[in-house]
Order: sequence, then C-alpha cells, then structure tokens
Amino acid sequence: MYQLAAKFTSLTSLDLSGALNLSDACVEVFGKNCPQIAHLKLNMNPQIECVPNDGIAFAVGNTMHQLEHLEMAYGTLSNAGFKFLMEMCAKLEFLDLRGCWHVDMSETYAKEASQRLKVFHTPIVIDDEPYANVREYSDDANEPEYWSSDESDCCWR
Repeated sequence: MYQLAAKFTSLTSLDLSGALNLSDACVEVFGKNCPQIAHLKLNMNPQIECVPNDGIAFAVGNTMHQLEHLEMAYGTLSNAGFKFLMEMCAKLEFLDLRGCWHVDMSETYAKEASQRLKVFHTPIVIDDEPYANVREYSDDANEPEYWSSDESDCCWR
C-alpha cells in the first residue's frame, strides 16, 4: 500500500469504502504520503455487532489536516475517536457518522459538532436506508446534493 500511496502524492480525494480489513496503518500511509487529501470516504457495510475501534480515526486525525469531507458510515468509531477527529481536523465541514453505534450524541462535543460543521449526519439511521430521511436535489445529474425537509433529523442544514 505504501508504494501505491507514494505514487499519488497530489491526491485530494480518496474512497476506501467497503474495503475489507482496512487498517489504521493503511489509512496512515495515505495520510502521510498524500497531504492534500480533502475528501475521504471510509463507509462500511452495516454490521449487527461490532467492537469499538478508533485506530482509523486516530490515523485520520494525525495525518489528514486538510480534510474537509469525511464519511465513516457504519464504522467502529467511538466517542474517543469522534472527539479526536473534531479536535484534529480543523477544516472539517462535512461528517457522516450514520450507523456508528458507539458514538453517544448526548456528549457535549457532539452538540458542538452539530454547530460547527456545515453538514453532520448523526449515527441515527432511519429504517436502515442510507437516505430514507432526505430528498434528492441536483442541477447536475452527476453530482447529487442531499438535503432534508426536516431540520430536526440532523442531516443537511
């Protein structure tokens, strides 16, 4: 993975969603070799049971300081990893944590995140459908934007 990351040093967007056995070391390699990454997708398939693990969150927070857009839906993130990401990724504007069942939204920093971020998808998932609580709007069919008709559902503002 190191050899691959070393070849793409000007990479600004990376999607590792669904990667089986994705490790924090792999994410860290990309973070160290591709310092301009601004958009990162680490979405996983829904899991019935998972053990909290913040290694990937710590790798992201320690190496990806230009990050503006982060998707970690259905990941193993806990409160500690969430707090670390919020502290270390100062440019973060978009955060998707749908299905991250170990993140407690009653914590103070979770409330601060909903105020700081332009877009914050909370761990709450309605009907296990990724966009069950949003409608699609787009001027460009290739770049859909999602927005919510109900401000209380913590999707788009």
